[in-house]
Amino acid sequence: MTDIHETDRDGLRELIRSCAFDLKLPLVRRDIDLLIQQSADEQWNLWRFTAELLRREKENRSENQRRHRIKNAGFPQLRYLN
Repeated sequence: MTDIHETDRDGLRELIRSCAFDLKLPLVRRDIDLLIQQSADEQWNLWRFTAELLRREKENRSENQRRHRIKNAGFPQLRYLN
């Protein structure tokens, strides 16, 4: 019985990664196992899991966009204000 559940879990994991790839959700594809483990450890419900998954993906995209804009700006040297 455990083998069937493990096979189901592996199949679902691959389905999630495949869908995340098609939907261009790199954080989901990369960190799904860690997020599932954290949700199990902290006993999140489905609503909390979904919200956290989407929040992290949004945060990741925002950071990538910020880096992309800085790179495309073509500044000769980066300077930060403290």
